[in-house]
Amino acid sequence: MRPRRPKNPLGVSSRRAKTKRKGGSGGRNFCPPALRRRRSGVGAAPHSCSVKRSKAKHFSISFNQIQTTTIFRFYSRFHNPITQELTKILKRYPTVKVGKIITEKVRRGVQPKFEQEGEIYAIKTGQLKNGCIDLSECEMVSREFYQNNENAHVRKDDILIASTGKVSLGKIDLVEFEDDAIVDGHVSIVRLDERQYNKLFFTYFSRSILWTFQVERDFTGTPNQIELYADQIEAFDIYFLCLL
Repeated sequence: MRPRRPKNPLGVSSRRAKTKRKGGSGGRNFCPPALRRRRSGVGAAPHSCSVKRSKAKHFSISFNQIQTTTIFRFYSRFHNPITQELTKILKRYPTVKVGKIITEKVRRGVQPKFEQEGEIYAIKTGQLKNGCIDLSECEMVSREFYQNNENAHVRKDDILIASTGKVSLGKIDLVEFEDDAIVDGHVSIVRLDERQYNKLFFTYFSRSILWTFQVERDFTGTPNQIELYADQIEAFDIYFLCLL
């Protein structure tokens, strides 16, 4: 008789065991379960989640490169060759920090208290489609809750950025409606000074690789709880162009 193969010590099928040994966790830590398939990517933001996995590589940097940020970070996401190359491309033309072209500090909303009979939209990351804000399935809060949480109010022409969660992180949309609304604690509000900067260019630029790589570079937290803080958004670079 043909001898039986020993039971796999990992307690999983042989095929799965080989995958674990060969590829390790790979990029799976950066994408949600729905995207963990053969063609899943390794990024945390919407546009970078299509990046294919790659084997570990070594690279070297000079000490001068470590001081290229006000946040002292000595890790591969900030100093890898792709990030450094994109930084050089971004710096070919004059840039300005987001914090210099806003009328108010970037801030997040609040945890909503939903009401079935509510009349005010409570926007979450799910409503941000990276192309429009979908209010069709938006939950509601009461007028009283809205009035008591002024810092979470949304105005027409505000820019909303998803600031937590894999894949959702970095989604950005322009508020084009005039209805009363608030955002929850996972969404950041950017209120541009329109005397200095064009809101449409800001929105479109923020969906490009030259913004996305800054999101990938600077987000913090554990793989399952990543965040982008207000001061990090204010420190992002964007082209300083006269498009008013």
